[in-house]
Amino acid sequence: MKILTTLDYDQFQRIEGNRPINNTQVRKLYESIAEDPSIAMATPIIVNDKMEVLDGQHRLAAMKKLNLPVSYFEVESMGLEQVQRINSSTKSWTPVDYARSFMELGNENYKIYLQYKKKYHFSHQILLEYLSGISQNAKANTTPAFKRGKFKVGDLNVATRLCDQLLDMASVYPRATTRSFALAFKRAATSPKYKHNQMMEKMNLHADLLRDAVLIEDCMRRLEKIYNFHMGINNRTRLF
Repeated sequence: MKILTTLDYDQFQRIEGNRPINNTQVRKLYESIAEDPSIAMATPIIVNDKMEVLDGQHRLAAMKKLNLPVSYFEVESMGLEQVQRINSSTKSWTPVDYARSFMELGNENYKIYLQYKKKYHFSHQILLEYLSGISQNAKANTTPAFKRGKFKVGDLNVATRLCDQLLDMASVYPRATTRSFALAFKRAATSPKYKHNQMMEKMNLHADLLRDAVLIEDCMRRLEKIYNFHMGINNRTRLF
């Protein structure tokens, strides 16, 4: 495999869907390479036959700032999937990285994911569950499927309601946005018998009953107990 060297930075192309340039990473590389340029020469960037950068876009940016020659070699027939694999073996892609990548390729499901991430700041697992709604998407929307671009959004009305209601719960129970509680709450809140005003009234008074609930099943039992607190046996509601 022949390694080439050039000062023609403009011939290199960003591959569509790759992660955006991280300026902090570029700055760190700039400082390291400025001290010892041989570091960059010993680690050439990888491009495909379209001169799209598969690995080394941050090194390329740093070398360009330093006006130093770039070493590179070409491999054929490689694209975004290979870029994701290469990068995940060095600095792992986050769910947001994957979402931005697939959004750039035109996938609206990932655009919605990013909108909800920005608005609610929930964890990745909570967003997967809540955006799936109560459809079959909930079973298909695993993290591996998300990374392959297979994520599908369910009913956005349901998703928005669940997210807003979970924020309500978080206002009276600090651990509401943990995965266990959030998934238990989804089970409760999607019950046809669930009334959010009733739950919030009881949570304001009895949220302390959740203090040692850790597992999803524990949270489910405590939520149902809180929901039915001071209700007669004949008036209690089964949420699960």
